[in-house]
Amino acid sequence: MRAGQANDPQCDFGRLVPWLLIAACLAVNGARIATVRNDRTRGESPFFSANDRSRWCTIRALVDHGTFAIDRVIDPTGQSIHWDTIDKVQHVGWDGQLHFYSSKPPLFPTLLAAKYWVIKQITGWNLRDHPLAVGRWILATTNLTALAVLLGCLACWLRRQQASAATHLLVMTTAGFGTFLTTFAITLNNHLPAAAAIMAALLCLDRIVRQPERSSVGDFVILGVSAAFAAANELPALGFWVAAGGLAAWCNLRRTATAFVAGTLLVAIPFFWINWLAHGEWSPAYSHRQDGPVLFTVEGDFRESLDAGETIPDPIIWAFQKSSAAEAFVSLREPYVTASRWMGQNVGLGRWVIRDRRGPNQWVLIQNDERTLAVHAWGNWYDYPGSYWTTTSGDNRSLVDRGERSRFVYLVHATVGHHGFWSLTPIFLLAVLGIGQWSLGRAPAPPVLAWLAIAMTVMVFAFYVSRETHDRNYGGMTSGLRWAFWLIPFWLGGLAFACQRYQHHRWWWPVAIALLAFSIWSATYSWSNPWTHPWPYLK
Repeated sequence: MRAGQANDPQCDFGRLVPWLLIAACLAVNGARIATVRNDRTRGESPFFSANDRSRWCTIRALVDHGTFAIDRVIDPTGQSIHWDTIDKVQHVGWDGQLHFYSSKPPLFPTLLAAKYWVIKQITGWNLRDHPLAVGRWILATTNLTALAVLLGCLACWLRRQQASAATHLLVMTTAGFGTFLTTFAITLNNHLPAAAAIMAALLCLDRIVRQPERSSVGDFVILGVSAAFAAANELPALGFWVAAGGLAAWCNLRRTATAFVAGTLLVAIPFFWINWLAHGEWSPAYSHRQDGPVLFTVEGDFRESLDAGETIPDPIIWAFQKSSAAEAFVSLREPYVTASRWMGQNVGLGRWVIRDRRGPNQWVLIQNDERTLAVHAWGNWYDYPGSYWTTTSGDNRSLVDRGERSRFVYLVHATVGHHGFWSLTPIFLLAVLGIGQWSLGRAPAPPVLAWLAIAMTVMVFAFYVSRETHDRNYGGMTSGLRWAFWLIPFWLGGLAFACQRYQHHRWWWPVAIALLAFSIWSATYSWSNPWTHPWPYLK
């Protein structure tokens, strides 16, 4: 501490600013969670969309029924609409029968199921009869903790950068009120925990890269846990885990090989083990979106007879009897054929599914051309009768879920358009200046972290722009480009260095205040329900 600083009111104010803002943010969002309800469905609940209901279904199924299968929880009849979800898959369970499961990775819901179990044991409440009370407690202990980690690590990081009181004020206000992370604080989601994990990882990585000799084993362990947990919640964040591990190894290979790897395993082992318990597979449910391998082919054009439904043409039956699938095929009880179009895309000249009305056996038939029909093993867990993601007559999906056909248009709207990262929260336009200064070594933090921020941002947008049409949907019905939310800690860092560099310029504060005010308005526009379209989306 410099001489005279101990009695400096400005110094005291600078230290208090972040913690006052953290307290305000937690208090405001705590009140939002305490009063959260969705009364637009039958039965008031804190469940807003198919996305969060998918995780709530797993939580309830685990504690109330002792299984990951959500058949006994979902209610497709509409009698209790908040317990149904389109984010589900169907596959053969451990009992050899078909069951529905959440399409979300089961690690996070399993952790929350432990909270639900404790609440149920202490109070006797359950999610079916007391969805508001139980749901609010789980949301409060989960999302407020994630917010506290995010904001606390950010405050520590700003102090390490010797940021001014004005910089603390701008960045902490932005983090607490001007991003969609707080918009989503009232709903169960994977984006807020992922962003908190990224911020914790950046705090450790900053120390490791800046002062390798003074970094501790704990820094490497926390980095491994945080980076792995971010990847467990956001698939593209796997790239951050790789980059963080590479930077850590460059600074201290021995501690990376021990402490960082140990931290990673603390997340990776439960992630894959719980996924195996849930699905009997190591890979997540959302990766099963393709038909299985070709079992055999049949010569002929069967489109007309298969389109008629119900009847399986004799040549196909004879081919089955000669194949390795013969035993399962002859055990079909009341087989039937349905035409199916996966995610709105035609496959070959036609695609059909042979299903058993009462059993798990099913196969996929694809007419590749006018002379050959291919019989595939069934492997698309999203393809089941009544699935939102397939259709037999027309397209039953919302316009946004059909996807943007043009990659260029998608990139525009994902950045500066109706779902734009920079158009909805334009305060981050100033962060571009800060990341530029940071990358050139004109900031206290190591410039390699700025290049990491740039690389992660480019990677995320390139990843989603490169996806197939049906995946270019901006995250579905959501108030912002939620797939990019985990990048926010990087951009808060860029905003800090922009403020440090330009805060004494005449233009800075009028522009910064205006952009921050608009960002707060945009983020709070959907505070009552984050799972709604953003305000510029007019379709």
